[in-house]
Amino acid sequence: ATGVDAGWLLRLAALWTGAGAAWTLASLLFRRVYAVAFSRSGEGRNVAALARLWARLRGRPLPSEGRIRSPGRRAPALDWIRGLARFTPAGAYREMLIKDAKLLLRDASQWSQLILLLALVFVYLYNFRHFRQIGEAGLVGGLPLYLVGLALAGFVTTAVSVRFAFPLVSQEGRVLWLLLSAPLRPRQLLASKLVATLPPLLIVAEALSIVSALILGVPARLVLFSAGVAALTAVSVGSLSVGLGAFLPDYRAESAAKVAASFGGLVCMSVALVTALTLVALSFYPAYLLNSLAVRPRALLLGGCLAGMLLTTALAVLVPLRLGERALAKLEP
Repeated sequence: ATGVDAGWLLRLAALWTGAGAAWTLASLLFRRVYAVAFSRSGEGRNVAALARLWARLRGRPLPSEGRIRSPGRRAPALDWIRGLARFTPAGAYREMLIKDAKLLLRDASQWSQLILLLALVFVYLYNFRHFRQIGEAGLVGGLPLYLVGLALAGFVTTAVSVRFAFPLVSQEGRVLWLLLSAPLRPRQLLASKLVATLPPLLIVAEALSIVSALILGVPARLVLFSAGVAALTAVSVGSLSVGLGAFLPDYRAESAAKVAASFGGLVCMSVALVTALTLVALSFYPAYLLNSLAVRPRALLLGGCLAGMLLTTALAVLVPLRLGERALAKLEP
């Protein structure tokens, strides 16, 4: 008994001393870097340190080392955003994409919420495992759970789109006159915003829908079908957010979060959510046929569902972008 008690006390002492040591190290680190980090948090991204490191690796001289640089041997400025943007069409679309990406990374209130978004996706997928247990218990069929997964993925995609895509036009704020004075048509402006929005939306939508389908253990054909529905959902809600963001802007808002929480953001959220649920409802019969291959399909009903999905997506893309284009065209530079 004495040995057991002594071992318990030893483990308890190790636990408290470890916690105290961790607290001490965290306090020292805080005092060391907090002031500098707080000062730099309000500044733009500085790539000078990376440029110096790159120059050292390539053996090029640096001004800080007192060397005289020869003509044509400048240390390259590392602009990885522009490097990635080379895969997009050149012209106004590329430049607007670069501008929006840099503004996102310079605003700590914006890019920090991307971390919360990743946490939300992880928690959603982690908790979705319990849906499979409900299906295995026989309380709900596999197909209804599959459709619920598509609906929840559409809801998360809609929330992400309204939060990040809807405020894009409103964020131009007082410098919108510069874009309107430039040789840039409103259609090009909205198209560039949409091009910048679709890739992350597609990643979120596809990840949620595909992983949810895999967790449920559905056949591969249903996994591919969920990927198609997710792509249509991302394109629809992304276009709605960009178009309605130009049609119902809030140029006086202090932050993008306030724009998303405005009346226009509420309208966009409602319309986008109805669109996403409409796509899920129209996908019921095709998913039912893919789940039960022995059932003889009704060509008219199947064609109507697929055509309805494509028509819903087309309306969600064309109508709001057209409304946003007209709203921008009415503004004076």
